[in-house]
Amino acid sequence: MARLASPSRKLTMPAHTALRFVRRWFLLLLIGPLLGGLAGYGVIRQFPPVYEATVTLLVGQGMVTNSSGTDQLLGAEQLAQTYAEAVRTRPVLTEAANQLNLPLSMRDLLDRVHARRVANTQLLRISVEHTDPSLAAALANTVAQVFVSKNQEVQTARFASSRDGLGQLVDGLQNDIVARAHQLDELRAQPASPERDSDITLLQTQQSQLESMHAETLRSY
Repeated sequence: MARLASPSRKLTMPAHTALRFVRRWFLLLLIGPLLGGLAGYGVIRQFPPVYEATVTLLVGQGMVTNSSGTDQLLGAEQLAQTYAEAVRTRPVLTEAANQLNLPLSMRDLLDRVHARRVANTQLLRISVEHTDPSLAAALANTVAQVFVSKNQEVQTARFASSRDGLGQLVDGLQNDIVARAHQLDELRAQPASPERDSDITLLQTQQSQLESMHAETLRSY
């Protein structure tokens, strides 16, 4: 024979019992969140604050060789991105750390020093993070100075190499002009003939071209 299930009963707490429960645990309910907040604050206090110092450099249009203003701007922006990567190279970072006598490894330097191009500008921003604000500022400034110095050294070396090449070209053209002049003197001393006159005309044309190239190279030298 099937049994009928007895109806379920709802358990209720009398009002006076609930009141006693609240009174008993009220203090704990009140100070629990406060204690949790204090504990979290204590954990955070164990970690020193990190400060950030930034230095902004302007990549000049004189560093690029394109003629139009738009091309110069685009070239400078691309150069700024290249420089942002060059800032975080070992020669720059280690020399900056050595100048400040900072015992930081290359990994530490890479973690602290960052560089990026400011979007749609010719600006290069170098930032340094450190728990000491004065050291953060000093390292940011020193990294920027070392980078600028090394970049100037590279530019100077390139200019010197280019100038040396122009000097060699000028000397070579001058020697060719002198050689053509000697050949012309020898031809003019020979008896007149159609072949001699043709050779003289050819040498004179070549000498004129060499003299024009020599003058143009001197203006660039």
